[in-house]
Amino acid sequence: MSVAVRPFERRDRDQLTGLVNLHVAAVIPGVVLSVNAVLNQLEREPDESVVDPWVAERLCLVAVRDQALVAAALLHRFRGDADVGRHYRGAGEIRWLACKLDALEAGPLVLDAVLDQMGAWQVTAVGAECSFPALACYGVPDTLPHIRGLLLDAGFGKPTRTEIVLAAECQSLTGRHHPGPADTRTLGR
Repeated sequence: MSVAVRPFERRDRDQLTGLVNLHVAAVIPGVVLSVNAVLNQLEREPDESVVDPWVAERLCLVAVRDQALVAAALLHRFRGDADVGRHYRGAGEIRWLACKLDALEAGPLVLDAVLDQMGAWQVTAVGAECSFPALACYGVPDTLPHIRGLLLDAGFGKPTRTEIVLAAECQSLTGRHHPGPADTRTLGR
């Protein structure tokens, strides 16, 4: 089956959200993003008050195989103005990259299209932040080795920093269960 890479279209929104959620769940099990959360990140990131105003252009590229969206990347091009941080000034960034495990052939095609777009934008450098719009979903975690492999194969270097992010439900940290309002609900459970 052939894979076609093209810009995101609104009709892709449910499939894109599903693809993003596969990757988010690999980092923080049980976390699910809404379609609106994913679409909002394609337009702007209001919670990112420092870097977001520096973004001049955004583009989401998707890879489609047999009408199924199997890979995607969100791109940013930063302004070259003096008020932009020096490491971002004129640069491009892969905000995130997602690719289904059963469609790894689509990853290099998306990355080729990404690099072509970065060339068309004439960016000074290309980075890969890989930040999904969810708690603790930034960088390329160990739980997404296929994404790390795709980036390395495309010529991106090893990570510049390593962080350990730990997340847990607060009640599990105490070892005791304290009943709360959620424990008394019966509808929808």
